[in-house]
Amino acid sequence: MLSNHTMHEITNAAADLARRERKVPHIFTAPEVAVLNSGHLTPLGAIPFIGNYIPAGWERLDLETEKNVDGIAHDQSVRSMPRHFFVDSSGCDKTGRAMSDKRFAELVKPGVGYAVIEAGEFQICIGAFRPASARKQAA
Repeated sequence: MLSNHTMHEITNAAADLARRERKVPHIFTAPEVAVLNSGHLTPLGAIPFIGNYIPAGWERLDLETEKNVDGIAHDQSVRSMPRHFFVDSSGCDKTGRAMSDKRFAELVKPGVGYAVIEAGEFQICIGAFRPASARKQAA
């Protein structure tokens, strides 16, 4: 099991790399979401690991306070970790605190950006993002 210190180091290294490489959250298109909904999880591989880095022009969504913002489902699996999706990355598809990658794929919405913000040995935290300009346009 990774210590909290090690996980923070991994997250900080990912943020530094994301900043240098100018990574941004992956916005799924409607065709990609259709592929996910058909049970093929390959599009999930496009989600970058950006750690605690928030790229310029982006904002992270708080899934607790912005219920159903941009069509993101707000359900029991999200409530326990309100600012992100807590997803099993072991591939074992067990039932536990972390949702399966299949369950996460069901919650992905087109037009919303997603990025890994923390990673442990068997789980990842995926944040939901949107371009800051999208909020201004909606207002």
